[in-house]
Amino acid sequence: MINTFFNRQIIFDHMPKTAGVSLNKWFTALLGNRYVSPNLTGGYQDLLIQYSYFKVICGHFHFFDNENLDTRYTHITVLRNPIDRILSWMDFAFHDIPSHDIQHITLKKSIQRFFQSDGQDITGELLQDNISNLYTRHFSKIKTNDILNRNDLFTKACYGLSQFTHIGFFENLNNFIEQLSQDIFSLEKTPKLPFLNITSKKTKVNELSPNVRKVLESLNQDDIKLYNFAQQITTQRRNDSNIDLKLPALPYQWIKDDRPLFVNENPENLDIEVLASKDKFVGSGEWIELSFLFSIHCTIKKLSIGIHIYDESHRWIYGTNNDLMKHELGSIQPGKHQFSFHVQLNLFPNTYIYGFSIYDSSLNPPKMLAHWQENGKINVYSKNTLSFGGLVELPTKLGNLIPNIK
Repeated sequence: MINTFFNRQIIFDHMPKTAGVSLNKWFTALLGNRYVSPNLTGGYQDLLIQYSYFKVICGHFHFFDNENLDTRYTHITVLRNPIDRILSWMDFAFHDIPSHDIQHITLKKSIQRFFQSDGQDITGELLQDNISNLYTRHFSKIKTNDILNRNDLFTKACYGLSQFTHIGFFENLNNFIEQLSQDIFSLEKTPKLPFLNITSKKTKVNELSPNVRKVLESLNQDDIKLYNFAQQITTQRRNDSNIDLKLPALPYQWIKDDRPLFVNENPENLDIEVLASKDKFVGSGEWIELSFLFSIHCTIKKLSIGIHIYDESHRWIYGTNNDLMKHELGSIQPGKHQFSFHVQLNLFPNTYIYGFSIYDSSLNPPKMLAHWQENGKINVYSKNTLSFGGLVELPTKLGNLIPNIK
């Protein structure tokens, strides 16, 4: 058995409801959370630049037209029967996503209208994007042979998809992870795949009305052909002895790195504690109170308390403390204390992580006494149509239009 660090770089690009959460946990169980990213969403190059320190980058990647795949990475993906995927996505959106966000509320109404109209009403941008040739539109953006007709999205999608060295199928995931175990990880035994993010109520294709099924098949003609094409090339690759995607046939034991991404620092001699906070739901732009209840067993000459907010991808979004806000707290004696920050969350809808820090500012530089990077989560949703994009809303004023400048 060879104990070594994993030395390959992998991109796991997946569509919604194709076992992305389960495979992300499978990779993490194998290599550790220091090597495997959480499931991300964003532009292909942006995510590669921001998260290049991970060996396995997982997520919903968005490609620009004619974007090259980075050849330093092994690209893998999983496909699911297009109609099954759409039904699972609809069921999950309708039954399992909380209705805090106006976008989700609008989507649920669109899904309801779709079935009530027997497939005739497909209004709603988010609904249309997810039930009409999603695979084809996604893979056709990858740069391929320049002589291809730019308008022939299906052929371009075939070329784009064929650049993925490993293509799995939702309907046979055990076979896929066995293939990954052998080809990429050189494992003697395939670890078990966890099944997560499961849809609570599932609609089967044979339960659809003839009209709804006909509409979905019509909207996904290219995706159905692409799915069949993917099955053909994976079979061909298995049968082609000239294609060797495997590492040397040696039994490897990869050294896991499971150090927490968020590290709490709390010296034992200070005995500072903080009560766990419940996850919070708040609309974008609303104010929220983040309370901090802590117990200390020593005198702090000049107390300073800070707060920090990260997104789920561990990017620092915001931070401040009472000193920066010109608010002195003074000396504090042993005992149980509470402090609160009131924050207006002008943030894009997403899940965020917040935590607190305690300093003694009587020293120069201030001495950090305790630091909690994750005390709780904030789920930000959009109550109304957003007037901004990106991560945060900045106060913006419009100038006057000056026409016909010469």
